Amino acid sequence: NMVNELHQSRERLIEAEKQTIWQEMARAMAHEIKNPLTPIRLAAQRLEAKHYERAENLPEVLEKSMRVINEEVDNLQSLVNSFSGFAKMPEANFKSYDLNQQLRDISNQYSDDARIDLDLDDNLKQVNADTMQMKQVLVNLIQNAIQACLEEPHIGLMTAVQDQNCLIRITDHGQGISEADLIKIFEPYFTTKKKGKGLGLAIVRRIIRQHGGDITASSTLGEGSKFEIQLPYRHESE
Repeated sequence: NMVNELHQSRERLIEAEKQTIWQEMARAMAHEIKNPLTPIRLAAQRLEAKHYERAENLPEVLEKSMRVINEEVDNLQSLVNSFSGFAKMPEANFKSYDLNQQLRDISNQYSDDARIDLDLDDNLKQVNADTMQMKQVLVNLIQNAIQACLEEPHIGLMTAVQDQNCLIRITDHGQGISEADLIKIFEPYFTTKKKGKGLGLAIVRRIIRQHGGDITASSTLGEGSKFEIQLPYRHESE
């Protein structure tokens, strides 16, 4: 009976956590949708008023209003696509591969955008993970690190073996993240970027946790940020 009660209690906690997450996402989604609706409504109302006034500048107002409406509709479509991608993330396809080589390949793609220092542990041979999802994680973190540097981006990529885990560390020498923002950066739809959707780091954490690992962040304003991923060598389902 005690085991059953513990199991049921655990299931209730998991269900409550899921419900809380989706409630937060629904509130954030509603807020994001509301933002473009205001300029769309204002543009439509202005266009309607000018039409009934038979205004001479109607063609000019039409062009401007349609530009606003089309731009905001595009923003809504982008938001919906991002939400759909987050909600329908496929299951990971685990296989063994060379993570160090993947980091070398990705860093080469950004060699023109930033100075990237590699410190890769030769003892790290093969990890068991989804190569495409891990690439999505690494690219997202590297791009964020580059964008955090206002001038002459300089980032570091490090790997190390820790017991049964692989450590991946990504550091930048950018503007840093405030303590208030640092505790929210992995939440869906939280962003400090003007054009960001706030799903990048939420997806990163979801992928890492699906792999049985975890990701943490630390930062000092004016000095830079550090993201650390703990990833098990092998997935528990094997």
